[in-house]
Amino acid sequence: MDGLLKAIVNRSTSMQQMTWRGVLRARKEVVRRVKQARSRSRLWWRRQLDEPTIILSSAILAVGILFVIVLYAAIPAWREDFFPGVFVEFNGMLFDVVLFGIIVATFVRRMERRQERQRQQEILDDYKKWDTEKEDFA
Repeated sequence: MDGLLKAIVNRSTSMQQMTWRGVLRARKEVVRRVKQARSRSRLWWRRQLDEPTIILSSAILAVGILFVIVLYAAIPAWREDFFPGVFVEFNGMLFDVVLFGIIVATFVRRMERRQERQRQQEILDDYKKWDTEKEDFA
């Protein structure tokens, strides 16, 4: 944050010519930009986690990772014989969950939003062509 503050201060005037009022103004600008960036990222995450398919896929992924970690830590005798095969299958499962569960669900959600926007735009266009008696009185 200090680097960004220095960049803003250096852009307007040199550090020696900057007054305290200017430094405070620049600091407020930096804080405002950081808050906006946080707000945008929170909004993005909130929109992405609104989809139940993405939440379910992420939960399956997390439970699978935790399950393998617990088994690996709890049963040392299985590490040499059993776990190489489990890890191969687990990597395949992770790929399936990530590819089909999260990425495809994200694209499906985008497509649904686009279709909803188009439908709403068509409704608005239909209302633009609608003639009523109220227009004559206005």
